[in-house]
Amino acid sequence: MEQPQEQGRTALPFEFTGNGFEYFKIWIVNVCLSIVTLGIYSAWAKVRNHQYFYGNTILSGSSFAYLANPIAILKGRLIAFFVFIIYLLISRYYPVESIIFSLLFAILLPWVIVRALTFRARYTSYRNIRFNFKGSYGGALMNFILLPFATLFTLGLLYPYVIQQQTLYILGNHSYGASQFSFSAGAGPFYKVFLMIILIGIGLAIFMGILSAIFIPLAGGGSDLKTAIENEDYSVLTIIGAIYLFTLVFYLYIGAYYIASVTNIIFNNAGIEEHGFTSNLATNDMFMLYLTNTLAILATVGLFIPWAKVRMARYRAGRLKFLAAESLDKFIADESGKVSAMGEEIGEVFDIDIGL
Repeated sequence: MEQPQEQGRTALPFEFTGNGFEYFKIWIVNVCLSIVTLGIYSAWAKVRNHQYFYGNTILSGSSFAYLANPIAILKGRLIAFFVFIIYLLISRYYPVESIIFSLLFAILLPWVIVRALTFRARYTSYRNIRFNFKGSYGGALMNFILLPFATLFTLGLLYPYVIQQQTLYILGNHSYGASQFSFSAGAGPFYKVFLMIILIGIGLAIFMGILSAIFIPLAGGGSDLKTAIENEDYSVLTIIGAIYLFTLVFYLYIGAYYIASVTNIIFNNAGIEEHGFTSNLATNDMFMLYLTNTLAILATVGLFIPWAKVRMARYRAGRLKFLAAESLDKFIADESGKVSAMGEEIGEVFDIDIGL
């Protein structure tokens, strides 16, 4: 069957073949064993989760693979946990010294980022060819420490530029075998997304103010939540609750818009040699997924989480295509040495999530 053409290249669709119940069995075992072993099994749980999602992500008839060793992850995780405990103790009993520790961690953070990205790339493969990451400490320092710090002095106006530079750093230093990835978008598209979010946010604030000014007086109550609670004015509380609920749903929509827009910008401007990608995530679709997944998770006390993850993975894969200028078999593997898992695990303990 002849593949469709886009931009003069063969469009190869991604596909996610996993299903919710199948992943639920893996997920529930992971949760139970992690609890019983006081977190020790979490390293194996991480590998099993990654292997399931990578192994069910298909491109041109072949799946991706996650090759990390749980023992290596456990060793890195124990070291990371030990560092975290030291940080908590210093923060609790030695406030002044905790500032020094924080500065030292800020110096260490770029190394953590580089190691985490390298580990994740080197233990990901497609058609027996591994990915790699060769970013420098200096690049991570500039893009993840210095530039974000500079946004504090620009009232956040530098933030879209920071996102663009971080994406350029991450993609530009990744490779598949001997083939280097690239990223061609400037900061302009990111600024457009953030400008739209700001305008919508201002519009929402005005709209909420108008609703409050109209309906709360009609209910015969006070003008704020504190007054309504003190007076036990349930009609006003109902109106205020409805307004808050509408606001939360609206912010969920804004989040869907941001993720869909930024993801599309990244993939539509990413390339590897003469090959490229196309992504067409839709805000409305993402919003409905987030909304229904959230409601289902709440209704099932968390048991719907595996289905939620599978639904999102299936949708995102179905909206992504690889634009191949020639056969995928021409990529050449670039085998490098193994890397430690410690960087990624320190990143996880301190809630650092670096990736695309």
